Amino acid sequence: MPGINLPLSDIMYYLMTLLVCSVIHEVGHALAAVRANVRIQGCGLFVFGIFPGAFVDLPTEHVSMLSAWQQLQVFCAGVWHNMILAGTAALLLMMNPYFGSLMYQHDAGVTVVSVDQNSGISGPTGLVVEDQVSAINGCPVRNEEMWRNCLVAVASKPPVGYCVGRNFLELENKQVLDWTVGSQDSNCCGNISESRLCFVEQVRKHYYCLPVRKMLTEFSGTCNSSSPCRNAELACLNPLLDNVTRLVSVNREGRDSVLFVGQPAEIFSADTCHCYGGHHSS
Repeated sequence: MPGINLPLSDIMYYLMTLLVCSVIHEVGHALAAVRANVRIQGCGLFVFGIFPGAFVDLPTEHVSMLSAWQQLQVFCAGVWHNMILAGTAALLLMMNPYFGSLMYQHDAGVTVVSVDQNSGISGPTGLVVEDQVSAINGCPVRNEEMWRNCLVAVASKPPVGYCVGRNFLELENKQVLDWTVGSQDSNCCGNISESRLCFVEQVRKHYYCLPVRKMLTEFSGTCNSSSPCRNAELACLNPLLDNVTRLVSVNREGRDSVLFVGQPAEIFSADTCHCYGGHHSS
């Protein structure tokens, strides 16, 4: 019933389907009657409340003069046609993945369909509707399950470090002070810029205030205590964050990555993503 077990937003689809099924049903009766040489007295459409329907008027005396088998054909033809219609619809439904694969890619990423505007992941530089996400912190995202698994992995594993060139550190260090562990204030960036974040090099016990986007654009390698940077010209830097806060890079197709500093659970609760299929021509 509409509004009870059928969303009111789908009422037009339901009524159109009901009308088509009714017409096909009555066409079945009419065809069976014509085949048995029974004259059709009339046919038409009607509306019962809000429900559309169709009818075929057959002369009762002519139908009663038919053999039992012919009468059964006339009476059951409507149901038979509806069964054929339902079978055809079920076949088309099962063939949808095949037909869709001709026009769309499969498991090519996820697309954002809604974003909580009060969350930290929204805004001009955040995720927006129709963004096509392909990776989270280097974790490939191909479907909704991988989207969830990548966020869980980012939240549950220790923060990842980044292999950054020492020449880059020296150049950026000319613009901000280089802090040490012995400093009274380990927040090396202070209020310098929202685009910068404090990183610590555990080996030399140095803090650096670095432009995050520029750093991640130039250096994509990662490191940790068990897998340090292979090149001596690279320093392994970890973002200076608490135990539950992470630096998350969300890669988008055709747009800059979204950089988010906070709890990964906020991304999960703020965004609704669905499997994305991009046109082959795009």
